[in-house]
Amino acid sequence: MKKQELICICCPMGCRLTVQMDDKISVTGNLCRVGIEYGIQECTNPVRILTTSVKVEGEDGKIAMLSIKTASPIPKDRIFDCLNAIKTLRLKGSFDVSDIIIPNILGLGVDIVATRSVHVKF
Repeated sequence: MKKQELICICCPMGCRLTVQMDDKISVTGNLCRVGIEYGIQECTNPVRILTTSVKVEGEDGKIAMLSIKTASPIPKDRIFDCLNAIKTLRLKGSFDVSDIIIPNILGLGVDIVATRSVHVKF
C-alpha cells in the first residue's frame, strides 16, 4: 500500500489530501470532487503549465523579452526537456498574445504560446 499526502492547489481551500494507492486509488480529506481528481492526477501522472521567457531581437539592437507558456499542461517529468529546447531560442519580429511560438513542443501535442505582445522593429 502506497500512501501520499498532498495539499490541493485547485482552490483557496487548500485541502489536505491523503491518497492511498492499492488495487484502486482512494482520496480522502477533500471538500469537493475537484480534490479527488487533483489527488489522482498528481499521484498517477502529474502535469504542469510551463512559463518562461525568450529573447526577441530587433533591428535596432534592442532586445525585449517575450513571456511564453504552454497552451495546456505537460507532464511534470518533461519540464526540463522543454526548457532545454526553449533556452537557445532567439526570436525576431513582433508577437501578439496567443501567437504560437513553438508548435507541438517535443512532440507532446502542446504549443508554446506568447502571453503578452512585443513589438520590435526588425
